[in-house]
Amino acid sequence: LDNVSLYIGSVSEILPGLPVPAREWTLIEGGRSGLHENDLQSLCGRNPEKIICIYEDPAILARDIKRLTEQGRKISRVLPFDPAPQTALIGALAVLD
Repeated sequence: LDNVSLYIGSVSEILPGLPVPAREWTLIEGGRSGLHENDLQSLCGRNPEKIICIYEDPAILARDIKRLTEQGRKISRVLPFDPAPQTALIGALAVLD
């Protein structure tokens, strides 16, 4: 894919060095603790067209969605998924405009 870039590492290390493209969709895998408040602010400062969040813990996703909506983002969609069938784990994917 010519229009996709993959970066692996912490947001606080990678995000400041990236150029800001005209159109940007950002995919976040929240890990166990979600994003740090400063990283969320830096992300919103880039003003991506869409932010797609994939979290294994819906409570942490809810916390980060609250922070993103406080930065002016609007929830477009939230979808549950089963990251580990036959267990009690539930994950969620959220799209914010």
